[in-house]
Amino acid sequence: MLQKTMGRSFLGKIVMKKQRTMKQLFAGQEAQHIVSLYYYFSYIFLDHPHIARIIELGTSMGAMSLYLGLWGARKSIPVHTFDQDDFVFKKEHNVDDIGAKSAFEKLGIIMHRRNIFADKGQAVVKKLLKGKPVFLFCDNGDKAREFNLFVPHLEPGSVVSVHDWPGEIGPRHVSALVEERGLVPWEKRWWISVGTATWTVPQAQ
Repeated sequence: MLQKTMGRSFLGKIVMKKQRTMKQLFAGQEAQHIVSLYYYFSYIFLDHPHIARIIELGTSMGAMSLYLGLWGARKSIPVHTFDQDDFVFKKEHNVDDIGAKSAFEKLGIIMHRRNIFADKGQAVVKKLLKGKPVFLFCDNGDKAREFNLFVPHLEPGSVVSVHDWPGEIGPRHVSALVEERGLVPWEKRWWISVGTATWTVPQAQ
């Protein structure tokens, strides 16, 4: 967004200048997460090197997708992101004419335009959760529903994070399933500061 401001030229004449308002961006995409969340996720991947697939529920404007795509490229593992809209590819959320589509393709990010709560969408997500330990990031429109719908299908060794903790989703939404599956909190001391809670699925005894 550009704002007009008054300025004085070297000739002393009053001229109109354009001043840019700084937006929060990551690799050219509008970012909706605080910067410290990127650091937090880095430690998740460093502490869990066995993660074999990354699944993001809620692509939105794509900044986090690009970040996760970089980790996918670094670890040579696939990255899947789900959204029923294509905000990420709309010009107003990109700072240049290249846009996110080219970056998604180069990083190998697989974009699924699906409603994850519809039968077909659920089936695709659940299939991706099977067979390997994954990192699942719940950041779609109904995080409590996502957590309770998909976490039961996670394999041992998987990691699940939910954004907007403890606002949109909190202990009352997850405690029953956390206890049922014996999920282990990961670095709980950071949850409030990054607005994101994380659990690991224990390995079978």
